[in-house]
Amino acid sequence: MWDLEAPPWRPFYQFSYPQAFTYGERKSSERNIAYIRSQVVGRGDWPAVVPTQVVWGFRIELRKARPQAENHKKGFDLDNAAKAPVDAFCRGLIERHDPLRERPEWRPLALFEDDHIGQVGMLQLQGRWAPPSEGSETKVSIYYRPA
Repeated sequence: MWDLEAPPWRPFYQFSYPQAFTYGERKSSERNIAYIRSQVVGRGDWPAVVPTQVVWGFRIELRKARPQAENHKKGFDLDNAAKAPVDAFCRGLIERHDPLRERPEWRPLALFEDDHIGQVGMLQLQGRWAPPSEGSETKVSIYYRPA
């Protein structure tokens, strides 16, 4: 079994945000990606040195507050929850979402050109329903290994 906690993987950065959302329609997804970037930038602890010639790995753990209504039928597609946290660090999407370069604080977040398997080689995703009192949260841990 592959494990991000074992060599050759090395931890790079981790953060969390008080929401759990899936990759939705275009406007919603862009807003979600921008939200994630602003959460990271707002922390002020992004590493000054970003490794190059590496493959990236992501562990995404989320807790989704279960709706209170008993007749609530809407589910939560866990497989769609990984897209926004990974896309938030894609250079091509950063440039596309900020064509006028009005958000220079996003530029250092670019870890890879595209999220294809040669640049993002591992993704671990897990989620669970939580009581409404716990609220929703997403924890993202980023790892890397030599290419």
